[in-house]
Amino acid sequence: GDAASRFTFLLVDRRLSVAKVLTDSTPHLLYLFYRSLRDPTEDGLIIAEERPEHQIEAAYASRGLLWNPPTMFVVCRALWRDIPRYRIFQARECDMGRWKPLEQASGVFTAYSKKPAVAGADEMLNLCFSYNKRHDVQRITLGECADDWQGLQWESPQHIHVRRGPGKLCVGTRVGEVQPSSRILPHDSCDGENFHHELSFNAATSKPYHNEFVVVCVAQRADGSARICIGPLECDAVEAVKYGCFPVSPPADDVYSICSPSPGVSVEETFCRGRGCC
Repeated sequence: GDAASRFTFLLVDRRLSVAKVLTDSTPHLLYLFYRSLRDPTEDGLIIAEERPEHQIEAAYASRGLLWNPPTMFVVCRALWRDIPRYRIFQARECDMGRWKPLEQASGVFTAYSKKPAVAGADEMLNLCFSYNKRHDVQRITLGECADDWQGLQWESPQHIHVRRGPGKLCVGTRVGEVQPSSRILPHDSCDGENFHHELSFNAATSKPYHNEFVVVCVAQRADGSARICIGPLECDAVEAVKYGCFPVSPPADDVYSICSPSPGVSVEETFCRGRGCC
């Protein structure tokens, strides 16, 4: 109701110690969150926040805990009266109906759907792609999209942010009376099939995320030996009775290591003080 609309929600995956921010503009994240959990009552946690999304992100970013990974896109190809046309989709693979994967190279690449709060973001290229319903094609341009181009109407503009080239991906454009449109290919140049090369770029990348807390679980194997796991999934992978899990965050100057025996050795796992002290 109205009370819930005042809040922003953190969707926490306790197995990975990672959370996503749920707002009114991203309701699908709740569905994806529940679908990703093996046991929602144990693996998931939802936290109500009175702070808006941008304040939450700024708070975590100031502590180096904001992970903003790029989104997966795929380039697909279709034929219309033997004329090739191309589209990019926010997905890992083509639908294998009308749109097929590229034949000679993978069309999968990563890009940010909005300007990321990471170092070097100001140097990234802002590409806009819009859609023409009549021909089922896209127009890709640097900066902002135009509603009218080549005598056709282009709608549903979206942006992707990628690294500058020269790179392993290219944008090419075809003009004229026969399906004016653009394409992205995993090549140095997009020349060919009446497309003219316009620019090159590289896929967006991100650093692995850093956890301020790690969930440690303690369990007991069938032979009575202890099992110490990072996250509940590791304990669930063996036949063990789990006693409980707790978050740990040792200071940088007071590091502990978890020591695990070699397979087949009936020695309990233990802690020791220091990095690599096992």
